[in-house]
Amino acid sequence: MPALLAEIPSLASVFVPIVVGGATTLFFAWLLLANQSSLSIYVRDGFFKLWAALQRKSITVQDTNDLSPADIRSVLRSRNKGSFFERAVSQKAWLPLHSLESEDGERYERMRIVFHKVLVETRYPKRIAGLMEKHCNRDMSSCRSVCETVARVFFDLLFDKELDDESAKLYFDASMEWRREIAMKGFASKTTKVAFVKHLARHIPNKWFETYPECTKMEIVSCFAQPFFISPMINVSDILVAVFNVAATLPQNARSPVQLNAKELVKMAMLKYPAFPILEREVSPNQQVILLLSPTSNEKQASALLFGSGPRRCPGKDVALTLLHHIVERASRNMWKNFTPAVGHLYSGRNNDKEVVVSELLFVLRVLVRTLGMAALDFIGLKYADSASQAFYSEDQDMVEERSVPAVSVDLVGNDTDSGAESASDSECEY
Repeated sequence: MPALLAEIPSLASVFVPIVVGGATTLFFAWLLLANQSSLSIYVRDGFFKLWAALQRKSITVQDTNDLSPADIRSVLRSRNKGSFFERAVSQKAWLPLHSLESEDGERYERMRIVFHKVLVETRYPKRIAGLMEKHCNRDMSSCRSVCETVARVFFDLLFDKELDDESAKLYFDASMEWRREIAMKGFASKTTKVAFVKHLARHIPNKWFETYPECTKMEIVSCFAQPFFISPMINVSDILVAVFNVAATLPQNARSPVQLNAKELVKMAMLKYPAFPILEREVSPNQQVILLLSPTSNEKQASALLFGSGPRRCPGKDVALTLLHHIVERASRNMWKNFTPAVGHLYSGRNNDKEVVVSELLFVLRVLVRTLGMAALDFIGLKYADSASQAFYSEDQDMVEERSVPAVSVDLVGNDTDSGAESASDSECEY
């Protein structure tokens, strides 16, 4: 046995480069064959199968247009996202936050309970319409104006106070940083992320930290940050760009407020440009299913896909749709004047970014190579401590600098810490 253990490093020195080389080859083959759909699909599936084999799992990759609504709901019935993109890529991109969209297991269950309690206490069914009338009278002439409006609505909903202009700018900038890394377009700015988390944490009432001691402080902050701010700013702006694109294709007479129903237009846009391009579920301990969402006109299929289905469906669906319908209805009433949400809209990975940027391709390659390399090390029995990305956030940080209630100190990986740490620097998050 000692002799075998002594050989593990040498095995890694041979095996890992082979896997990394295979990933690189598949990546560049996909680039070369991107316009030849059938061959590109083979390359894509090859990557997924290699990744699954390294985890000793089987994997099925299917286009949603090839499945019935019943089949889609059967897959989405699972509570677990699994061990592929959500765990290996998205969870790291979300740092220092923990996202309800990406987490699994005990952390997800703890956060789910807190989020739903927060949502209920906002009394949003009675308040959301008034808040939108109050904050949505601004023009929607850019992605920034859309995101800042979303941030103002939810800040008022949660804390009964208005978000000032400087803070609204910070929230938008933070959403763009998270958007960049989640979409695998590049590294996010640590400084901007930390500034957003500190600002938000200062406004969260202390009762939430005291009522749920089983949660880390960062988990509590994340229950406010991700589902109420970062994800809505990303997804609402994406969907409104899709609405703009769909409305532009309609005959002139069909764009009038009389002819156009905001709810129908939002649905049309989401069917043509799915808000979530990929859904993944672990349907059994050794079986992963990845659904690739394609444009569809199947109403029954759409009902299972627009905001997900099953236990992991979007918990903020009703609030998001109410907000979207209000904005679109107002834009149509104004005959689409000053409604240009695509201005400054970046990193969606869905309906923009058509130009190939070398730095972004290299970032994607880096993430994929790192992901397969980690899986290869695990496959041969080397438990590599994935400390590179977390070390970037592991310095003791006082997330709360000024509070009207007793300060809560949290570091950037979600642990309770002592305060008085040095401030963050604006360096890259290393994978």
